[in-house]
Amino acid sequence: MRVLIHPGFHKTGTTSLQRGADAQRETLAPRLRLVLPHDIEPLNFAARRVSVGINANRVAAFRDAVAGFAQRVDPEDPRPLLVSSEHLCGLLPGRKSVTTYATAPELLGHMVEVLARQVPDLSLSVWFTTRAPEAWLKSLYWQLLRSQRLTVGPEQFAVGFRDAAELDAVVARVAERLGRQADVSCTRLEACGTDPLGPLGVALDRLGVSRGGLLPLARQNVQPAEAAAELLALNRSDLDDAALGAAKTALLKRLRKAGQTRAG
Repeated sequence: MRVLIHPGFHKTGTTSLQRGADAQRETLAPRLRLVLPHDIEPLNFAARRVSVGINANRVAAFRDAVAGFAQRVDPEDPRPLLVSSEHLCGLLPGRKSVTTYATAPELLGHMVEVLARQVPDLSLSVWFTTRAPEAWLKSLYWQLLRSQRLTVGPEQFAVGFRDAAELDAVVARVAERLGRQADVSCTRLEACGTDPLGPLGVALDRLGVSRGGLLPLARQNVQPAEAAAELLALNRSDLDDAALGAAKTALLKRLRKAGQTRAG
Protein backbone atom coordinates (compact mmCIF):
# COMPACT_ATOMS: atom_id res chain seq x y z
CA MET A 1 0.00 0.00 0.00
CA ARG A 2 1.51 3.32 -1.11
CA VAL A 3 1.23 6.29 1.26
CA LEU A 4 2.66 9.77 0.70
CA ILE A 5 2.72 12.06 3.74
CA HIS A 6 3.06 15.75 2.87
CA PRO A 7 3.65 17.47 6.23
CA GLY A 8 4.33 20.97 4.94
CA PHE A 9 6.04 23.17 5.53
CA HIS A 10 3.77 26.15 6.13
CA LYS A 11 4.09 28.86 3.47
CA THR A 12 5.37 26.45 0.83
CA GLY A 13 2.31 25.92 -1.35
CA THR A 14 0.48 23.61 1.05
CA THR A 15 -2.77 25.55 0.82
CA SER A 16 -2.53 25.62 -2.95
CA LEU A 17 -2.08 21.85 -3.07
CA GLN A 18 -4.88 21.19 -0.61
CA ARG A 19 -7.42 23.53 -2.18
CA GLY A 20 -6.63 22.24 -5.63
CA ALA A 21 -7.04 18.63 -4.54
CA ASP A 22 -10.19 19.29 -2.50
CA ALA A 23 -11.84 21.10 -5.40
CA GLN A 24 -11.30 18.04 -7.59
CA ARG A 25 -12.00 15.24 -5.11
CA GLU A 26 -14.58 13.63 -7.36
CA THR A 27 -12.18 13.45 -10.28
CA LEU A 28 -9.38 12.13 -8.08
CA ALA A 29 -11.50 9.68 -6.07
CA PRO A 30 -11.29 6.68 -8.46
CA ARG A 31 -7.48 6.87 -8.46
CA LEU A 32 -6.48 8.40 -5.10
CA ARG A 33 -7.44 8.47 -1.44
CA LEU A 34 -7.10 12.01 -0.17
CA VAL A 35 -6.67 13.15 3.46
CA LEU A 36 -6.49 16.90 4.09
CA PRO A 37 -6.19 18.95 7.32
CA HIS A 38 -9.93 19.09 8.02
CA ASP A 39 -10.07 15.28 7.75
CA ILE A 40 -7.62 14.75 10.65
CA GLU A 41 -8.15 17.64 13.04
CA PRO A 42 -7.62 15.54 16.22
CA LEU A 43 -4.23 14.48 14.83
CA ASN A 44 -3.35 18.06 13.90
CA PHE A 45 -4.33 19.32 17.35
CA ALA A 46 -2.17 16.72 19.07
CA ALA A 47 0.80 17.59 16.82
CA ARG A 48 0.49 21.29 17.58
CA ARG A 49 0.48 20.57 21.32
CA VAL A 50 3.70 18.58 21.03
CA SER A 51 5.35 21.42 19.13
CA VAL A 52 4.65 23.85 21.98
CA GLY A 53 6.52 21.58 24.38
CA ILE A 54 7.38 17.89 24.27
CA ASN A 55 6.36 15.75 27.23
CA ALA A 56 5.35 12.12 27.63
CA ASN A 57 1.63 12.80 27.88
CA ARG A 58 1.52 14.93 24.74
CA VAL A 59 3.56 12.41 22.77
CA ALA A 60 1.26 9.60 23.92
CA ALA A 61 -1.79 11.63 22.89
CA PHE A 62 -0.25 12.23 19.48
CA ARG A 63 0.52 8.54 19.00
CA ASP A 64 -3.05 7.69 20.02
CA ALA A 65 -4.36 10.15 17.44
CA VAL A 66 -2.19 8.55 14.74
CA ALA A 67 -3.47 5.14 15.80
CA GLY A 68 -7.05 6.37 15.51
CA PHE A 69 -6.34 7.61 12.01
CA ALA A 70 -4.60 4.35 11.05
CA GLN A 71 -7.68 2.37 12.07
CA ARG A 72 -9.65 4.17 9.36
CA VAL A 73 -7.17 3.27 6.62
CA ASP A 74 -8.39 0.30 4.56
CA PRO A 75 -5.33 -1.79 3.63
CA GLU A 76 -7.36 -3.61 0.97
CA ASP A 77 -8.08 -0.43 -1.00
CA PRO A 78 -5.74 -0.48 -4.02
CA ARG A 79 -5.64 3.30 -4.39
CA PRO A 80 -2.60 5.15 -3.03
CA LEU A 81 -3.13 7.52 -0.12
CA LEU A 82 -2.06 11.17 0.02
CA VAL A 83 -2.01 12.82 3.47
CA SER A 84 -1.35 16.56 3.28
CA SER A 85 -1.29 18.65 6.45
CA GLU A 86 1.33 21.21 7.47
CA HIS A 87 0.13 20.83 11.07
CA LEU A 88 1.99 17.51 11.21
CA CYS A 89 5.14 19.63 11.62
CA GLY A 90 3.55 21.49 14.54
CA LEU A 91 2.52 25.08 14.94
CA LEU A 92 3.50 27.77 12.49
CA PRO A 93 6.70 29.41 13.81
CA GLY A 94 5.71 32.66 15.45
CA ARG A 95 2.63 31.17 17.10
CA LYS A 96 2.73 30.91 20.87
CA SER A 97 6.28 29.99 21.93
CA VAL A 98 7.21 28.15 18.73
CA THR A 99 10.11 29.65 16.78
CA THR A 100 11.43 26.67 14.76
CA TYR A 101 10.44 23.24 13.43
CA ALA A 102 12.56 21.52 16.08
CA THR A 103 9.85 18.98 16.96
CA ALA A 104 9.12 17.94 13.34
CA PRO A 105 11.55 14.96 13.36
CA GLU A 106 9.99 13.54 16.53
CA LEU A 107 6.42 14.11 15.34
CA LEU A 108 7.02 12.38 12.03
CA GLY A 109 9.08 9.67 13.65
CA HIS A 110 6.20 8.74 15.94
CA MET A 111 3.69 8.98 13.11
CA VAL A 112 5.66 6.67 10.84
CA GLU A 113 6.29 4.17 13.64
CA VAL A 114 2.58 3.90 14.50
CA LEU A 115 1.47 3.67 10.87
CA ALA A 116 4.05 0.98 10.08
CA ARG A 117 2.88 -1.04 13.05
CA GLN A 118 -0.83 -0.83 12.23
CA VAL A 119 -1.03 -0.80 8.43
CA PRO A 120 0.27 -3.98 6.74
CA ASP A 121 2.46 -3.95 3.61
CA LEU A 122 3.07 -0.23 3.85
CA SER A 123 5.23 1.60 1.31
CA LEU A 124 5.66 4.96 3.00
CA SER A 125 7.17 8.22 1.72
CA VAL A 126 7.44 11.60 3.44
CA TRP A 127 7.62 14.48 1.01
CA PHE A 128 8.09 18.13 1.92
CA THR A 129 7.60 21.28 -0.06
CA THR A 130 10.29 23.82 0.83
CA ARG A 131 11.13 27.39 -0.19
CA ALA A 132 14.11 29.69 -0.45
CA PRO A 133 14.76 31.11 3.05
CA GLU A 134 14.30 34.78 2.10
CA ALA A 135 10.99 34.16 0.32
CA TRP A 136 9.77 31.94 3.16
CA LEU A 137 10.62 34.55 5.80
CA LYS A 138 8.86 37.26 3.80
CA SER A 139 5.72 35.13 3.57
CA LEU A 140 5.83 34.22 7.26
CA TYR A 141 6.29 37.88 8.22
CA TRP A 142 3.30 38.87 6.08
CA GLN A 143 1.05 36.27 7.71
CA LEU A 144 2.06 37.18 11.26
CA LEU A 145 1.63 40.89 10.55
CA ARG A 146 -1.94 40.18 9.53
CA SER A 147 -2.84 37.91 12.44
CA GLN A 148 -0.86 39.36 15.35
CA ARG A 149 0.24 42.71 16.71
CA LEU A 150 3.75 42.16 15.41
CA THR A 151 5.76 45.37 15.71
CA VAL A 152 9.31 44.44 14.71
CA GLY A 153 10.61 45.37 11.28
CA PRO A 154 11.36 42.78 8.60
CA GLU A 155 15.14 42.79 9.16
CA GLN A 156 14.85 42.15 12.90
CA PHE A 157 12.17 39.55 12.26
CA ALA A 158 14.38 37.70 9.79
CA VAL A 159 17.20 37.49 12.33
CA GLY A 160 14.89 36.02 14.96
CA PHE A 161 13.45 33.35 12.64
CA ARG A 162 16.52 32.52 10.55
CA ASP A 163 16.77 29.00 12.00
CA ALA A 164 13.13 28.29 11.15
CA ALA A 165 13.78 29.27 7.54
CA GLU A 166 16.44 26.58 7.06
CA LEU A 167 13.87 24.08 5.83
CA ASP A 168 16.35 21.82 4.04
CA ALA A 169 18.11 21.25 7.36
CA VAL A 170 14.83 20.17 8.95
CA VAL A 171 14.23 17.73 6.09
CA ALA A 172 17.68 16.26 6.70
CA ARG A 173 16.93 15.78 10.40
CA VAL A 174 13.64 14.09 9.57
CA ALA A 175 15.43 11.74 7.17
CA GLU A 176 17.95 10.90 9.87
CA ARG A 177 15.18 10.26 12.42
CA LEU A 178 13.19 8.00 10.09
CA GLY A 179 16.12 6.04 8.73
CA ARG A 180 14.87 3.19 6.57
CA GLN A 181 11.30 3.42 7.79
CA ALA A 182 10.33 5.83 5.02
CA ASP A 183 11.73 7.56 1.97
CA VAL A 184 12.17 11.28 2.73
CA SER A 185 12.41 13.92 -0.01
CA CYS A 186 11.54 17.52 -0.78
CA THR A 187 10.76 19.85 -3.67
CA ARG A 188 11.32 23.61 -3.73
CA LEU A 189 8.13 25.59 -4.32
CA GLU A 190 10.04 27.65 -6.87
CA ALA A 191 10.53 24.47 -8.93
CA CYS A 192 6.76 23.96 -9.17
CA GLY A 193 6.08 27.30 -10.85
CA THR A 194 5.77 25.97 -14.41
CA ASP A 195 3.54 23.02 -13.46
CA PRO A 196 -0.15 23.77 -14.12
CA LEU A 197 -1.01 21.78 -11.00
CA GLY A 198 1.79 23.24 -8.88
CA PRO A 199 2.79 21.11 -5.87
CA LEU A 200 -0.26 18.91 -6.37
CA GLY A 201 1.16 17.76 -9.70
CA VAL A 202 4.42 16.79 -8.05
CA ALA A 203 2.57 14.80 -5.37
CA LEU A 204 0.51 12.93 -7.97
CA ASP A 205 3.60 12.11 -10.00
CA ARG A 206 5.32 10.72 -6.92
CA LEU A 207 2.38 8.41 -6.31
CA GLY A 208 2.08 7.43 -9.98
CA VAL A 209 -1.43 8.91 -10.14
CA SER A 210 -2.76 10.11 -13.49
CA ARG A 211 -3.40 13.83 -13.97
CA GLY A 212 -6.07 13.16 -16.57
CA GLY A 213 -9.12 15.41 -16.33
CA LEU A 214 -7.66 17.70 -13.68
CA LEU A 215 -7.91 21.46 -14.02
CA PRO A 216 -4.98 23.84 -13.45
CA LEU A 217 -4.82 25.31 -9.96
CA ALA A 218 -6.70 28.52 -9.29
CA ARG A 219 -4.89 31.78 -8.66
CA GLN A 220 -3.63 32.13 -5.11
CA ASN A 221 -3.14 34.91 -2.59
CA VAL A 222 0.16 36.77 -2.58
CA GLN A 223 1.64 39.65 -0.66
CA PRO A 224 1.00 43.02 -2.33
CA ALA A 225 3.93 45.40 -2.64
CA GLU A 226 4.19 47.84 0.28
CA ALA A 227 1.30 46.19 2.16
CA ALA A 228 3.59 44.85 4.88
CA ALA A 229 4.72 48.39 5.68
CA GLU A 230 1.08 49.49 6.02
CA LEU A 231 0.27 46.61 8.35
CA LEU A 232 3.39 47.28 10.41
CA ALA A 233 2.37 50.92 10.81
CA LEU A 234 -1.08 49.84 12.01
CA ASN A 235 0.45 47.38 14.48
CA ARG A 236 2.67 50.12 15.86
CA SER A 237 -0.22 52.55 16.21
CA ASP A 238 -2.09 53.32 19.45
CA LEU A 239 -5.30 51.72 18.16
CA ASP A 240 -6.96 49.34 20.60
CA ASP A 241 -7.28 45.70 19.56
CA ALA A 242 -10.81 46.03 18.17
CA ALA A 243 -9.97 49.11 16.13
CA LEU A 244 -6.74 47.54 14.91
CA GLY A 245 -8.58 44.46 13.73
CA ALA A 246 -11.11 46.59 11.88
CA ALA A 247 -8.38 48.66 10.25
CA LYS A 248 -6.52 45.55 9.07
CA THR A 249 -9.71 44.06 7.68
CA ALA A 250 -10.45 47.27 5.79
CA LEU A 251 -6.93 47.39 4.37
CA LEU A 252 -6.98 43.79 3.18
CA LYS A 253 -10.46 44.22 1.72
CA ARG A 254 -9.28 47.27 -0.22
CA LEU A 255 -6.28 45.35 -1.56
CA ARG A 256 -8.41 42.38 -2.59
CA LYS A 257 -10.92 44.63 -4.32
CA ALA A 258 -8.09 46.25 -6.26
CA GLY A 259 -6.86 42.82 -7.31
CA GLN A 260 -3.52 43.28 -5.61
CA THR A 261 -3.65 40.06 -3.59
CA ARG A 262 -3.99 37.69 -6.56
CA ALA A 263 -1.39 36.22 -8.85
CA GLY A 264 -1.27 33.48 -11.43
